[in-house]
Amino acid sequence: MRQFILLILTASPTLSMAQEGMPIVHEFFLALKQAIHQQDTARLQQLVFPFKDDVEDMQMGIIENMLHGDPQQRGDGAFSTYALDTLIAHHLTEVKPIPNGLYTQLSGDRFFGPLLSGYKQQYIWVMDFHDVHIILLEKRSRLQLLFWENLNNLLNPGLRR
Repeated sequence: MRQFILLILTASPTLSMAQEGMPIVHEFFLALKQAIHQQDTARLQQLVFPFKDDVEDMQMGIIENMLHGDPQQRGDGAFSTYALDTLIAHHLTEVKPIPNGLYTQLSGDRFFGPLLSGYKQQYIWVMDFHDVHIILLEKRSRLQLLFWENLNNLLNPGLRR
């Protein structure tokens, strides 16, 4: 049986890469949860990528949503601790290295393109699950949250596996 499992892992590089990356993803979200619980704005600024668009400071907007989470909120930056707990408990396997097609699409995007095209594909992690979208950037073996939307959609118990 052990040989069969090793054969599957070595024959599936995508699965292997995702499994190798899981500790970094798990550690990131636990650190995020702790910083939110402690209302540690300085730590949150380290965990959320400093990004501004033409209109607003995205980093501070996401941090503000984290500190004042609302389970009813939807859309960009939507957050609640309940949704984060659900993500950690049930859906971390949905956070994966970005697929080729999505990398190409987002690298050409007017909003994210200039930033993402500066990162090699293997350093971008995404979640695209039941209309929940997350983009994480990896630098020096550490993750930062670039963007998320509809995180509270995870609160729907029908989504849990």
